[in-house]
Amino acid sequence: MTYLISKILLCLVLAFAIGLVLAWLLRRSLALSREADLHSQWTQRFRTLEQERDTQLAKIKADADEARTQVPTLEASLADRSDLIAQLQSELDGWKRRLPPLEERIRGREEAMAEMTAEGEALRAERDRLAEALAARDDQVRLHDSELKAAAERHTALEDRLAQSAGEKQAGDEAAREEAMQMKEALAACEVTIGELRSLAAAREQDAEAAQAQLRQRDEAMAELEVALGEARAESERVAEGIAEGDRRVRELGDALAASEGRLAEVERRARDADAWRERYENLHREHAAALAAAPAERPAWLIERPADGDLDDLKHVRGIGPVLEKTLNDIGVYLYRQLAELDEAGIEWLARNVNTFPGRIRRDRWVEQASELMLRKYGDEV
Repeated sequence: MTYLISKILLCLVLAFAIGLVLAWLLRRSLALSREADLHSQWTQRFRTLEQERDTQLAKIKADADEARTQVPTLEASLADRSDLIAQLQSELDGWKRRLPPLEERIRGREEAMAEMTAEGEALRAERDRLAEALAARDDQVRLHDSELKAAAERHTALEDRLAQSAGEKQAGDEAAREEAMQMKEALAACEVTIGELRSLAAAREQDAEAAQAQLRQRDEAMAELEVALGEARAESERVAEGIAEGDRRVRELGDALAASEGRLAEVERRARDADAWRERYENLHREHAAALAAAPAERPAWLIERPADGDLDDLKHVRGIGPVLEKTLNDIGVYLYRQLAELDEAGIEWLARNVNTFPGRIRRDRWVEQASELMLRKYGDEV
């Protein structure tokens, strides 16, 4: 009876132990499944981040190279534009030196024109005065002519009267003769006065003609001065336009120079950013290599020193390994396809830990299988 009970108890203990083992195995399987899912998620995320990092680094490197190639061109362009600005400034200074003499000539001709205008106005006033005097003299001459005609008519009437009354009024002959003599004397005096007035009128006409000729000469000189003044003003306007055009071109070149300097500053900034990124990654690689060198006890035996350049394998031919990751692998001592092809599980775990990636990525990208194929293709060896 006791034996049977002990057998039953033993069976119960075994069943309990088996249950515990199955539960542990089930829990382990679930944990491994969750871990695998988590590893897959993080692997995908890390791979995306790594691709973005590689893309960004490639872009920064391309921008930096482009910036470095553009710097000499921009510097040459800046030098050419500086020379052109200096040339334009010299031309502008020449125009500015020509402007004051032209302005002085214009002022001198304007003053001369003003003087001639004043003289012309004076001559016109003198001509008007002479014309008025001539008109007055003509009135006087016409008045004397009318008086002379009246006196001649009176003389004729007296002679007629004398002829008619010659026989009747002998006594009145003497008085009539005296009156006739007086009238003849008056007529002679009027004729003398009329001659003088005509001489004076002729002289005044000559003076008026001389004044008119002088006035025409002044008008012609003023017209010539106006033409010369117009030419000087046109030349001054051309000089001003040349100065304005020079100023505009200088401003345009200054703006272009400022834009080129801005582009050059942007290029230099991008080059500095690229250098900073490169220096940052180089520092990270150096720190990573230093950290690996500081723990020699954990260094696997399959890591090697850098072989000769001719013996190196291009690890970038393995899908999933880019330039940055290849440099990291070289820094920790992985240079050959054989090293990747001979990795076991422990080697995959160590390599993933030291290159900051997940073991699932190495397995998923099939580094070991790809390295074996590449080694067979290159060397004809199999692992």
